[in-house]
Amino acid sequence: MRQRAEHLWQQTKRAGWQFLFTLNKHAEAVLFIKEHRLWSGMLRYGWLSRFLVVIGLILGIKMLSVLIEWWQKARFSEPEMALSSVGQLYENMAAEGYELFVAGSMKYVLLILVEVIIFHFSRRTVEILSGVPINPGFKEFIKAQKRMIAIVFYCYGMEIAVTVLIKVFFGIFGFVGFLQPVFIFLAHAFFLGYAVMDNYIEQFHLKIKESIRYSRQFIGVGICTGLILHLLLPIPVAGPVLGSVLAAVAATLAMWELSDLHLRKQEEAVEGEPLPAEAGLSEEGTAG
Repeated sequence: MRQRAEHLWQQTKRAGWQFLFTLNKHAEAVLFIKEHRLWSGMLRYGWLSRFLVVIGLILGIKMLSVLIEWWQKARFSEPEMALSSVGQLYENMAAEGYELFVAGSMKYVLLILVEVIIFHFSRRTVEILSGVPINPGFKEFIKAQKRMIAIVFYCYGMEIAVTVLIKVFFGIFGFVGFLQPVFIFLAHAFFLGYAVMDNYIEQFHLKIKESIRYSRQFIGVGICTGLILHLLLPIPVAGPVLGSVLAAVAATLAMWELSDLHLRKQEEAVEGEPLPAEAGLSEEGTAG
């Protein structure tokens, strides 16, 4: 029992350290994107515009309905009332955005739609970090798109299952029930973040089951990536696109330093051996 508690504490500390590390990588990602012009090459995807139009319509129609409803109820006769109306608009749009893209399954549908963005930016980041040119074609994207759909079904199913287990746990231990929303949100954040992380793991040819098992070593990365993405998704129109770009680059930067998949791939190239499904970590949570 004592050993399990100590192991759990060590896992928690490592996840916390990874969370802070990945949070810092989000700040670095902004400069990395600008410095290396990661958006270059996006025009090679002729169907990208269709994805963005769909995303914009889904977001725009919903947010437009909120705007129209606000306009009909707004009062501008007095400065104080006008200021209050603007505040109410922001609150309503934030609430609608949260319910549509964060609280429900729509966030995962959205990930499928923006997979082309995550696909491009994750691979461009690896290309720059490794110094090895990567020129994925349409077939590679279709393969990644199918994998994202499978990952989304897994994440959404696990999100529901874990949420039920958390509610049962706190139903039994009601004296700490105030922590239930926190644990549910962290679980949701991890699965959303993992869906983005898998785009990095996929590049090293791990199968989905291997990727799921491997990702358990990087819970902090998944939670931080999903948390930031959760915050950005509700922003009308721009949120899903910018959030996906930032999440893809930040998660890739973090995983490049924390995992050793790229090192094992180099060893594979030299020795001609297959890439193992598991990769070890040092005590600090970095690649060993």
